Amino acid sequence: MKSVTVASTAVMSLAAIVLFSYVGLERTGPLLVAAICAVIVGVFSFTWTKISDLPASLSMGFVTLVAGLGAIVAALNAPPQQSLTYFAVFVVAGLALTFLVQLFRGTGAAQRLYSVTAGAAASFIAASTSGWVAVERLGTNDSNSPLTFLVGIGVVAAVLVCCIRWPDRIIAPLAIVTAALISGLAAIAFVSVPPWHAMVFSAVAAAITASCRAVFITEGGADTRSAAIAFGLTPIMMSGALVYFAERLVIG
Repeated sequence: MKSVTVASTAVMSLAAIVLFSYVGLERTGPLLVAAICAVIVGVFSFTWTKISDLPASLSMGFVTLVAGLGAIVAALNAPPQQSLTYFAVFVVAGLALTFLVQLFRGTGAAQRLYSVTAGAAASFIAASTSGWVAVERLGTNDSNSPLTFLVGIGVVAAVLVCCIRWPDRIIAPLAIVTAALISGLAAIAFVSVPPWHAMVFSAVAAAITASCRAVFITEGGADTRSAAIAFGLTPIMMSGALVYFAERLVIG
């Protein structure tokens, strides 16, 4: 049942990002995407600690929230072609705040190294969500370009493939290939987007989705619904920054 929660959370969060990118006009689109990304970061910030049941979960959640919201605001206000200029700054800020939390909380000393590592990873994931805002602000995505929609189709296909109970060595390449093919075929209907662009970006996001599935299985699944929600949000959040950097490399 928790696997259903993971998959449905991933699909619904991605659908919300795609929907909000289409609802807004050229000027309001990034603002609406930033709003839904802020909600996603807020939910993730106070659910990811349930995965490993870390001590000082509330403090760690606030650190993750600061890193994620800071990166989103920076991506919204930076120049369009440099939206993730301050991405690393907020990841490092999250790491520094995590060190401070572990230094002053005074309990669970045996778990401090693990908590710092987990907190740094959570800050990176939260800050990566700002990539969806940066993608929306790129010139290739203004005027309601279907590129975000096409990537979304590919990721949904990857999520559905990851629901199949086969070994990772089969599911990972199958998810990547399926996402790329479906996104590429859908791109044929949109003259404004070359099919190979959609295929590349969908393959990148699908690789993240397959990797998160492997971690989910390695951890033995989710013990609580909150942990399942965090697992479901993780691949969507991480895909934001990676899709942005892939677009910058391929399109410029």
